[in-house]
Order: sequence, then C-alpha cells, then structure tokens
Amino acid sequence: MKIVLFTPGLGNQMFQYLFYLYLRDNYPNQNIYGYYNRNILNKHNGLEVDKVFDIQLPPHTVISDASAFFIRALGGLGLKYFIGKDQLSPWKVYFDGYWQNKEYFQNNVDKMRFREGFLNKKNDDILSLIRNTNSVSVHVRRGGYCDSCRKDLFLQSCTPQYYESAISVMKEKFQKPVFFVFSDDIPWVKVNLNIPNAYYIDWNKKENSYLDMYLMSLCTASIIANSTFSFWGAMLGNKKELVIKPKKWIGDEIPEIFPPSWLSL
Repeated sequence: MKIVLFTPGLGNQMFQYLFYLYLRDNYPNQNIYGYYNRNILNKHNGLEVDKVFDIQLPPHTVISDASAFFIRALGGLGLKYFIGKDQLSPWKVYFDGYWQNKEYFQNNVDKMRFREGFLNKKNDDILSLIRNTNSVSVHVRRGGYCDSCRKDLFLQSCTPQYYESAISVMKEKFQKPVFFVFSDDIPWVKVNLNIPNAYYIDWNKKENSYLDMYLMSLCTASIIANSTFSFWGAMLGNKKELVIKPKKWIGDEIPEIFPPSWLSL
C-alpha cells in the first residue's frame, strides 16, 4: 500500500496527482491511495484538481485514511521511517511532498485535460483575443509571497527588472504582441510594470481562479512567475512558441521540471 497526501493549491495538486499516476504505473501490484485531510486542504480553495480536470482521483478507504493518520502521528513523534518526503523510496508508505520532478509527470502530463465549462462574457472575450493575436501571458504572483518573512525567499526571483527584460524579449520575438496580464495584485502591476498593449485579467477569484490557468494555457507565449500555478499555465494547452521563466525559483532552489527550450532570465 502507498498513500499520497494532497495539499492546498491547484498547481501543487496537479504535481501530486501525476505522482500518484507514476506510482500506479511503477507499482502495479500495490494499491495506491490518496489522503485528503480537509483541515489541510481548506486552508486554500479545498480539493480542486478533479473539479478542474477530467480525471479520477486516487481512491481512499477507512483503512488507508487510518493508516495515513497513524503514520502522520508517528512522524510527529520523530518516527518517520514510513514517510517519503519529496523523495521516492520503495519501502515508504506515506508520501508527503510536491514531487516537482519531470520523472514523475512527463509520461502522463497529456492526461491533464480541462473539463468543459462555461466561460462568462469577460473570459470569452479574452479567449477570442488570445486566439486571434500573438498572445503573451504574463503571470505576476504577489499575495502570500509579500508576507514579510517570505519576501526574500519568493520575490527576489521575479523582480520588475525580470518582467521588463522578458517583455523586451517578447517584443523582439513577435510582431505586435498582445500581453494578457494575470495577477492577484493588478494595482501593483499597473504601478510597477510598464506593459504595452496589455489586457488585465483580475476577475477570476477563488473557485474560479483556475480559469486564469486555462486562459494562460491557450496563449502563444508565456512569461511565468515562480509558482506551480504559473508553471502549469505555460506547460498545458497550446505548445508555446516561447516561455520565459526566472533563473531562480524559490531561494536558490531550481526544481527539475522545466523543458530545455524554456528561456531563463
């Protein structure tokens, strides 16, 4: 038996679901379960991945949930033998991590297909523009990254200078690019970034925030932030003509997830 913990954040849950598929493919004789602790998941938008994508979540049973609870309790006492933390070991049972490595998702990423859904007029109008222009998505994440204890860790990678350089590259690459800006802090973007020919998308909130990812996935090119949500917006959908990412991800950490064709700035 192996159990995969699902944590808050759509981008994180996508990595965790794809890791589950990796385990299922590589351990065909074992039962693979999911663990969905509502106290953990409800810190954000809850369990989102199966609502957004046409997938079937890993099963869970009373026994698998009790096993996960017991293993977590042992871990709290310092007994972590059965816990795999962002590292796959055959004898581990409970897997707690983000699993950000190409090895775990590259063979199944094509299974992440958005569910068919209704777009309101605002999103439908933006989608039409995206499909009929040299569309460049620009994702700027602020939110929790602005907490005083996290600024140095998260925000030094995606400075105004990073975005300005990336926009300059896109202007050289494409004729008349149109920039579609997705952010949880559009007022900050408008004050601090000079983005020409831009549309600002700030109305997809909470349970509808995945629509930003959907729209980003259909752009011609992408400028991403150091977030898993941003990564998947560039990774899915149309094959991008160019993706620009920050040289550093979180602190000095650079996860093994990026296609070699993506440009680092």
